Amino acid sequence: MELVSVYKNDNHETCSKYNEMGLDRDEDIYANQGRKLSQTEARSQNRGLSVGNKCVVWSTVCIMCLVCIFLVAAIVVLHIKLMAEREKKLELETRVNDLTAEKSQLQSNFTSLSQKKLELETRVNDLTAGKSQLETRVNDLTAWKSQLETRVNDLTAEKSQLQSNFNFLSQKKLELETRVNYFTAEKSQLQSNFTSLSQKKLEMETRVNDLTAGKSQLETRVNDLTAGKSQLETRVNDLTAEKRQLHNSLNSLSQKKLDLETRVNDLTAEKSQLQSNFTSLSQKKLEMETRVNDLTAGKSQLETRVNDLTAEKSQLQSNFTFLSQKKLELETRVTDLTAVKSQLQSNFTFLSQKKLELETRVNDVTAEKNQVQSNFTSLSQKKLEMETRVNDLTAGKSQLETRVNELTAEKSQLQSNFTFLSQKKLEMETRVNDVTAEKSQLQSNFNSLSQKKLELETRVSDLTAEKRQLQSNFTSLSHKKLELETRVNDLTSRKSQLETRVNDLTAEKKQLQNSLNSLSQKKLELETKLTKLQATNRKANHFLYKLVNIGFSPALRFGSTPPGFPSFHGSPARTPRSLRNSAAAIHRCPAAFRSCGLC
Repeated sequence: MELVSVYKNDNHETCSKYNEMGLDRDEDIYANQGRKLSQTEARSQNRGLSVGNKCVVWSTVCIMCLVCIFLVAAIVVLHIKLMAEREKKLELETRVNDLTAEKSQLQSNFTSLSQKKLELETRVNDLTAGKSQLETRVNDLTAWKSQLETRVNDLTAEKSQLQSNFNFLSQKKLELETRVNYFTAEKSQLQSNFTSLSQKKLEMETRVNDLTAGKSQLETRVNDLTAGKSQLETRVNDLTAEKRQLHNSLNSLSQKKLDLETRVNDLTAEKSQLQSNFTSLSQKKLEMETRVNDLTAGKSQLETRVNDLTAEKSQLQSNFTFLSQKKLELETRVTDLTAVKSQLQSNFTFLSQKKLELETRVNDVTAEKNQVQSNFTSLSQKKLEMETRVNDLTAGKSQLETRVNELTAEKSQLQSNFTFLSQKKLEMETRVNDVTAEKSQLQSNFNSLSQKKLELETRVSDLTAEKRQLQSNFTSLSHKKLELETRVNDLTSRKSQLETRVNDLTAEKKQLQNSLNSLSQKKLELETKLTKLQATNRKANHFLYKLVNIGFSPALRFGSTPPGFPSFHGSPARTPRSLRNSAAAIHRCPAAFRSCGLC
């Protein structure tokens, strides 16, 4: 009954509304017709009075026809609208029932979605809290990692520096050891050279002493020979004086002949002795020549020593160039370390950018959380609005059309909200999955960072141990370096002493060379004197032979010696064969005696 009364009221209201709409349309039509009439009147006034009357009649007729047509059309339209309104009313009632069912279903869906939303929000809050904790933990670990990396880099830099110092000190040690070995070898060589030079000096001194003794002996021998020469000259003078007395004293001549024979034997013995002395002098000359050759060999050794010193100088220059190259290599290594430092700074900036990205992501998550809260508040407000709208629907049936329109709009909005919430649900589920994946990834990163932390701590401990060991090695190498430097200084001082000693020995060698040259000159002078004495001796022997063979032939014939001459003891066979032959020749040819010029 209520529905019938409501329908009747609605029908009456719609009829009254359509009547009002028709009257309004008639008024509009009449207004339009009045306007047209005014226009036609104006035209008729313009055209003329006769034409105006005809137009007025025809216009009135047309207007009446049009009014009738419009009234019939309006009645038909109103009837059609009434039928359509009835059908629409039935459709709206069915639609209201459907909408109430959909509303209850949407409310149930809304309650389930709100519950799921609360669950998702709690889950998101938990995940965001866990994520924030993990991010703070990751930030702490990254800070700790950066600290450990800086510490590791510092320790690696210290290790590399200590390693470079160790390598430099080891190279310095090897260089010093090679230098020490070279100096020890040079010292041993100099000592051997010094011993050889000292031995040669002793030999030279002994040889010089021998030569001085030989010189003194030769001088005494020369003095003896000069004395013998003076004696021979006095003897020759005596013989010349005695020659004048040959004819007066034959017996004395025979005795003198015997004395001369003994004298000749003595002279032959002296001649043999002089020959032996000459051979000894020739041997000494050969020894002096060998000595000179030894001195030239020593000079060549000294020249080789000078060449070795020049080679050592060139080696020191090459070592200097090598050290300069090493310096350049160290400078290149410093540039490489600066490049590594710049790369580490770029890595630090990259990590800071990552940190900023994580902070922006946290801000985005908080913004999304605020957006979800605002959506929840908007949904709660929409729920309240829907409740108020449902109350309004139940309160008045007169507002069904507007309410149905609102409900359709709300339905579309709720559908869009439902789709939005379903999409949001999917997004939240994907976000939850992403957050869980990030949580697992952060957990794995945390585990890897903890492992890296342990590895870095072990590495730090190893590096500290290596640092201590390298420091101990550095101290030991510094002590060894000081010892080697002191040893090198000692060797350099010894080298300078040996060089001064070598210079002294070279000066002594030069002095001995000068003395040897002077002795060789004196030897040549003595040899010239010996040749002169031998020539005078030969002349004297020849003169004596002539005297014996020429002036003493009667005494040989009678077997007696004149007084004042040495007698030849024994048989005449002991006289030299040359003397006997010369005496026989002179005895056979007295003219030779007269033509010899000795008388």
